[in-house]
Amino acid sequence: MTAVSESLNSITNYSDYMAEKNKSDDDLGMNDFLTMLVAQLQHQDPLNPMESQDFTAQLTQFSQLEAQFKSNTILEQISEALSMQTGKSAEDYLDKYVTASVDTIDVTNATATGGFYTLEEAADVTITIYDKNGKVVQKIDAGQKEAGSYNIDWDGRDEEGNPLEDGTYKYYVEALTSSGYSPVTTSVSGKVQSIMYQGDKQYLVVQGVLVSPDSVVEAKTETSSEFEPGTTFDYLGKTVKASTAAISVASGNVKSTLPSFVSENDTSVRINIMNSTGQIVYSYYNGNIEAGEPVQIEWDGMDQNGDPVPDGYYYYNGVTSGSTKIDTSVEGEVSGVYYENGRHFLDIDGVRVSPEYIEAVKG
Repeated sequence: MTAVSESLNSITNYSDYMAEKNKSDDDLGMNDFLTMLVAQLQHQDPLNPMESQDFTAQLTQFSQLEAQFKSNTILEQISEALSMQTGKSAEDYLDKYVTASVDTIDVTNATATGGFYTLEEAADVTITIYDKNGKVVQKIDAGQKEAGSYNIDWDGRDEEGNPLEDGTYKYYVEALTSSGYSPVTTSVSGKVQSIMYQGDKQYLVVQGVLVSPDSVVEAKTETSSEFEPGTTFDYLGKTVKASTAAISVASGNVKSTLPSFVSENDTSVRINIMNSTGQIVYSYYNGNIEAGEPVQIEWDGMDQNGDPVPDGYYYYNGVTSGSTKIDTSVEGEVSGVYYENGRHFLDIDGVRVSPEYIEAVKG
């Protein structure tokens, strides 16, 4: 009886252990088999115990059942590994047009990779970065930004300047505009130009942004019948019309060619030069506008008090004496593309145009 008692205790303990480790929903799984076996041993007649060969046969059945469960576990692990290998591959997206939703930054060897945002209008930007537990590890005040797309500039350190562990970190971008705080778009669309490797990870390069293949939500081989640029460089050689142009100021001087406009009627116009927040920094009056004649914007980079304005990009509009805005759009062939202060610009006869202000493309 002692040997049987010891066997009974061992089986009971193992049954309790397996019940916690593997909770199965099968009609008759391994835990059910053990429960039945233990119950049978507990309720047998001590004067007529189970035949040793019967007990051995049932233990053998249990061993076979346990082996089957282990085999199923191994097969599930293999299946999971294969599904990961057959997931999204960076090479599959090369030269395709994709849309990706991005809200993570990878940190490897104290180097942060990825992360960007797009502003629909000028705003003051704040970026909050979280670890896998949702804890804030860094808060970045990116300052005032004009409309456009920007990469997140982060050194992979926490708020105390300590390098963070390798891993994936989430980020959230907020913008303070004239209408208050609002979340900022962190999705990107365009043609996959190339593939870049950072450590052992692959990234798609889409409009200069590093995108993980797993973040792609849409992909297609060709664009629609209408012109649909994958990158800023796709505008080269094409004639475009933009609603406005940018005026670049650096070190107190206007660095770009000043745009011009044409009025449909003889009129007088007040020209307003505005900063990225829409605030007028300089304004002047032109009372001799002739219909159909090009009129160039006149500005030397000074504010209304004669002081140099801060470096950055400025915009403009024109208002007639009747408080009607005139058409100050820019149209012409794109002869060049360049990158400055985190933004791409098109060159139209020396005038700088941001791609997001393009209204039409011809040819």
